[in-house]
Amino acid sequence: MIGTIANALAIIAGGIIGLLFKNIIPEKISEALLKVIGLAVIAIGINLMLSGENFTLLIISLVIGTIKGEIIDIEGKLEKFGAFIESKMKNKESNVALGFVACT
Repeated sequence: MIGTIANALAIIAGGIIGLLFKNIIPEKISEALLKVIGLAVIAIGINLMLSGENFTLLIISLVIGTIKGEIIDIEGKLEKFGAFIESKMKNKESNVALGFVACT
């Protein structure tokens, strides 16, 4: 539970930092950073997958989670919530909905 709370707080802090510095960091650097972070996530995932003991359980859990998520339309609900938050913000040009869905 503590890990979940820490993860949520890190996402919120990262979002706030991103909003504060989005005009300072050039687009070229921002795109390069996203690519590097993506590669790091893939490397960490492969490393953890290879060190895991219950690979079959992992695959079954991913399949069941995907089916459940599609049935109850989690992504659609998160997009609606992000759009609601975005509609309440003063800056109408922000992409809060996209950022919210991406980080969740």
